Amino acid sequence: MYGRKVSGTGMRISAVRRAFGLLRTKNALLAGACLLGAGSLLLAGCSKESVGKAPDGRVEIIPQAALPASVAAGKMRSRGAADPSQAMDFWFARSDENAAGEWDVYGAAALRATRAGGDGAQALAFDARQYYLTNGLKSRMTGWYPGGASAAGSGEGYYDAAAGMVSWTIDGGQDILLAAPRQGSKTAAMPAFEFRHALAQLRFYFYADSEIAIAQWGKIRGIAVSGQRASVAFTPATAEDDNLSLAFTGDADGTFAAADFAELNIPVGTKDDAAAGGAPVMVEPQENPCRLTVEIATEKRGVQTAVVSPRVYIAGEAVRICIRLAEEYVIIDPAGCGIEPWGDAVQTGDNEI
Repeated sequence: MYGRKVSGTGMRISAVRRAFGLLRTKNALLAGACLLGAGSLLLAGCSKESVGKAPDGRVEIIPQAALPASVAAGKMRSRGAADPSQAMDFWFARSDENAAGEWDVYGAAALRATRAGGDGAQALAFDARQYYLTNGLKSRMTGWYPGGASAAGSGEGYYDAAAGMVSWTIDGGQDILLAAPRQGSKTAAMPAFEFRHALAQLRFYFYADSEIAIAQWGKIRGIAVSGQRASVAFTPATAEDDNLSLAFTGDADGTFAAADFAELNIPVGTKDDAAAGGAPVMVEPQENPCRLTVEIATEKRGVQTAVVSPRVYIAGEAVRICIRLAEEYVIIDPAGCGIEPWGDAVQTGDNEI
């Protein structure tokens, strides 16, 4: 009996020793793991690359782009209008210095970059990563939207490197944006690109003098702007902050219809009661006063033509055009025409029609 007690005590002592042995083993393993983890962290810290720097020491070009403000929610919006709140693709041409102040021609391929959605300047991520020159000379880029067409004659923007230009064939639905050149080097990054609207925007509103006028004309089924040039080009080599514009060519025989036009019941009242019809139409800017001809499709009297008296149409501005239906005629209401904000456009006051 005594011997069994001693034996039991011995067994308990052996069990305790084994437990402490296991604990020491676990502690040793944990210590080793901690040292290993610390070593890994140290290694990770040493191998982490700086933002924009490649393993071979090259400095990546990661510029930013700022867009003009979009049309506020609930207001008239074109199907092709740029929306800064969404991710968007932009295209760029690149040129590098051969020597200080001596630039090579812009490259043979357009470079696509995606801008994250958001206000202000957002980073651009190029599909094919771009790097500054290793010799310290500068690189420059200029950008446009929309782009990516594989052949000329498209509304998406075709880059012809041999001709040194980007071309579009527009139909009134495109919102073309341009960005002046920005330059930088491996020691001084490019400033942010500032994209600007390159077309003028037209917005159409309708109202009737009386119920008698509505009975005569019926509903409005559509509106279009006639006498427009549709061939547009942008030359990167000539682009500067104070010279950032499109070149229009060809005959002014295009007719641009407002998209997304739902048959409109005309309200009776004044210009303050006028109802918007269709999406805005983007047209060639006109810095000198010019006449604008619009064609209004009515339910009961077919297509009616009205003329907006001479005025200017500035790139980046939206012009409100108010159509008044009287009992015997359709006219442009002078009091209903004026500038509305579009993008970063500034209210400049109404022009009499």
